[in-house]
Amino acid sequence: MSAARSRIARTLIGAACIGAATCAFVWFAFQFAPGEPRELTVGDESYASSIEASGNSRYVAEGIVDIPFGQTYKTDGLTWGKWFSVSEDERSSWSDEEREQRLASESYLYDSSGIEFAAQGLKTVSLEAFAEWYPHYAETTGYTEARKHACKVLLVDIAMTNTSDHAQTLPRFVLWSEDANGANDTLENGIGNDKYLFEELYGESSERGLVEKHLPDDWNVLEPGETRSWTVPSLIYENTFRDPAAYENIDPSRFCVALADYDPPTIYRLWLG
Repeated sequence: MSAARSRIARTLIGAACIGAATCAFVWFAFQFAPGEPRELTVGDESYASSIEASGNSRYVAEGIVDIPFGQTYKTDGLTWGKWFSVSEDERSSWSDEEREQRLASESYLYDSSGIEFAAQGLKTVSLEAFAEWYPHYAETTGYTEARKHACKVLLVDIAMTNTSDHAQTLPRFVLWSEDANGANDTLENGIGNDKYLFEELYGESSERGLVEKHLPDDWNVLEPGETRSWTVPSLIYENTFRDPAAYENIDPSRFCVALADYDPPTIYRLWLG
């Protein structure tokens, strides 16, 4: 090959390399350049598609008491606690000493009398609206996960008064609707309050610099004569409903706050409309 042809070949090869590098640069630039915001990706359709597993399957209600909206329910020997999360076979295997230790531990067995509950209503807001009201929530893992799915925030207003002469721990209550897939009469079947939403409303900032907040000590204890009004937040998912229309148009009268009494197995339902 002559010197002239060699120079031409080298020139062409160099130009081709420069062209390839330019194309690669342009490709990478388009990959990482700012563009239009991506649409929200809706997650697995099976996510939160049923509340069937939410209850304590060992206990089916022998009685159900409906409290109409606007009326007050007062606990009278309402029994609950971790004791009932363990099977009778497992409890029978404990030694007397182990049984005493467990019963003496916090939250293992409660007997509540004299706490008045008054359900005051239900409101529905979008997840985005809640995050606008509480910008810190948008930084949490809860928000990151929730926005992967079609869901709304339900806010239940409820007032509680301890009419007894001693401090009492509030019993656990859930949001329940027969329109939800898997709704049944097992104790504690329903939708619990959302940890991240609840901590956003009533939690304290962490001293360790963590994003998530935490609930203060004795956050669920009512002193004698104390009245407390809570707005209890729950996440409700479109997949949870049998009928999509029930999700699109939330009807408060189809929902209630449900409390479980394990002795005997009874559900108290405070209707919200």
